Amino acid sequence: MRHGMKLHHYADDCQICATTDVNDEAATVDRDSRCIADVGDWMSSSWLCLNASKTQVMWLTSRNQLDKIIIHHVPVLSSSVLVVDTARDLGTVINYQLTTAAHVSSLCHVCYFQLLQLRPVA
Repeated sequence: MRHGMKLHHYADDCQICATTDVNDEAATVDRDSRCIADVGDWMSSSWLCLNASKTQVMWLTSRNQLDKIIIHHVPVLSSSVLVVDTARDLGTVINYQLTTAAHVSSLCHVCYFQLLQLRPVA
């Protein structure tokens, strides 16, 4: 890709992955913003819409390195996106350390809710 990032497509979902040094996050955010703007321009010219409100940004790193990052909002098109600690990726909830703790918690919550829905039936 022209901006030096890896791109993953899934049906109606697109992910952009970039690596950076902790001290260089401002340049990475700038590069990501330019890339998203280019994608938005291409989509507009193809009669498609990039929904900035559904865009999520997450730093994948250790807690020690995450504490060094000072950027918590990333400009996406004409809005600003808050950096999140967890996101849903193909039905799996991942967190900034790529552990399954958030997914297990979410899955337990959903299962408990479904069990409560079965109670009136029995």
